[in-house]
Amino acid sequence: MNTKWLRAGKLDVLIDNGFLRYVKHGDVEIIRSIYAAVRDKDWNTIIPTVKFTKEVILENSFEISFQAKYIQNEINFEANFVLKGSIEGEISFAMNGRALTTFMKNRIGFCVLHPLNECVGKKITINNTEVHHFPDLIAPHQPFLNVKSMLWNPIENIEADVEFEGEIFETEDQRNWTDSSFKTYCTPLSNPFPKSIENGEIVSQKIVLKVNIHQNYLNETRPKATELLTNRENRSIAHIGLGISTQDILLSEFHISHLRKLKINHLKADFYLFQSGWEQDITNAILQTQQIETKLECVLHFGENIEKEASDFLKFVDAKNISFYTILLLQFRKAGLAQAIQNQLITLFKTCLTSTPIGIGTDGNFAELNRANLDVSVADFISFTINPQVHATDNLTIMENVQAQADVVKSAKILSKGKPVHIHAITLKRRFNTVAQNPNPTEKPKTDERQITQFCADWTQASIQTLYAAGAASVTYFETVGQRGILDKEVFPVYKKLMNF
Repeated sequence: MNTKWLRAGKLDVLIDNGFLRYVKHGDVEIIRSIYAAVRDKDWNTIIPTVKFTKEVILENSFEISFQAKYIQNEINFEANFVLKGSIEGEISFAMNGRALTTFMKNRIGFCVLHPLNECVGKKITINNTEVHHFPDLIAPHQPFLNVKSMLWNPIENIEADVEFEGEIFETEDQRNWTDSSFKTYCTPLSNPFPKSIENGEIVSQKIVLKVNIHQNYLNETRPKATELLTNRENRSIAHIGLGISTQDILLSEFHISHLRKLKINHLKADFYLFQSGWEQDITNAILQTQQIETKLECVLHFGENIEKEASDFLKFVDAKNISFYTILLLQFRKAGLAQAIQNQLITLFKTCLTSTPIGIGTDGNFAELNRANLDVSVADFISFTINPQVHATDNLTIMENVQAQADVVKSAKILSKGKPVHIHAITLKRRFNTVAQNPNPTEKPKTDERQITQFCADWTQASIQTLYAAGAASVTYFETVGQRGILDKEVFPVYKKLMNF
């Protein structure tokens, strides 16, 4: 069994390679997904191989058993799962797993995803006594802790009740990583991680979902999708740019001609001031902006010697008489700069580059910005990055996650106290691992094979429309040329889509 819709009483349930993808009643989405995750010491998700051992599928009920093996590097873990759906509308999902080697892990266990449309702002009762609400603005930290049960109404006349067994669960707001869901998971992040799981250690958990549909159920009108922009005359998002290629590629006449036709607002380049060679990198970047007749979005990464690095940069650009679209000040792999120096540094840059907007933020996800408590008083804008597959990599999830891009802009506007929100790197795949134990400053961004396909073009169109509607002031997509670009020896479908904006 790969993907198939089944019935549990009045509920429609999509099973996707053994794991539960949706639980719906009509067009009301009650659960987005229930699945088991094995995540290594750097939060990488191990993709299992699945073998089905039993399938009993009736008109309004089902029982499915399968075995999943999670094998990668030192990790070897296998689990038996039993997924049942009853005619009464109860769904249970049980896991019994065993470690076959000793290895370090950050998480092993069930995750339950809750959809945004049916949850944001809704009241929820935790453990039968604690009354909370699903957050409206994106919660920087876990809104629900020590979860054993959850009770809420996706719509007025439908009641959902989930019970958790075998571990301590808690809930996080996955919009922090532009996932369009809340996630209830184990183990609590307050526990030390990574943690060793010993060879032979058992992991046993169970999730039970009960759905009560009242007799006076009315089908609520669901929100309609926003119409997509289709022509340049409707190009209302303030500024759209591209990243300079991180591959060693010189722009050919073919590249230059096609990039000029896009009439993009800017090119973005990262400069690591704690490494040698940044001066030549700036010179090369300026040349490319001149070739395609645009401006330079400058992202500066500081090391430990911030004052000297800033001074060297400002002396260089003054001597070369270089101007910029914007400058974003970052400390390498951190959100913001130390408050003692941040405002002093911004003031210095504004004094030397009087017409250049100076921003602060993170080179990571919105999560890092949301948790940083930055002082935005003297900054001109805040900025962060977006990619749609921090937690899952399949096409359907990536497209679903576009919805959360609107929420991050909404929440970022609150953090910025109304100042412009920029997104200086929007990529299909994450550019680096923001939670790796030992970040590598020379690590090249990852390449997604879908970059050159129509899927990337469709995702980009949806992303631009969503960010436009949310009020993002400036957005920067992908790279100009190469494997992570919009063209190479030929134009990719995403290039053609960008011509409409």
